[in-house]
Amino acid sequence: MPTFTSLDEDRIPLPPLAEQHRIVAKVDELMALCDPLEQQLSQAEQSRRGLLEAVLREALLEPQGMPSAAARASAA
Repeated sequence: MPTFTSLDEDRIPLPPLAEQHRIVAKVDELMALCDPLEQQLSQAEQSRRGLLEAVLREALLEPQGMPSAAARASAA
């Protein structure tokens, strides 16, 4: 297992500077794609929570056999 002392003695090869810049540019490009996806996931989670709360509220607050508030509103 390497130790800090042996790591100091070992050389780690790096790609040429131009290749490093290309890698950073690609990572930046991919990270820019991740930001909108994270926002979409957050919005989807909020929608899911809202729908779950609505379903639970409807299921727990409506007496058995009675039409739901949504059904009553559409019948009117």
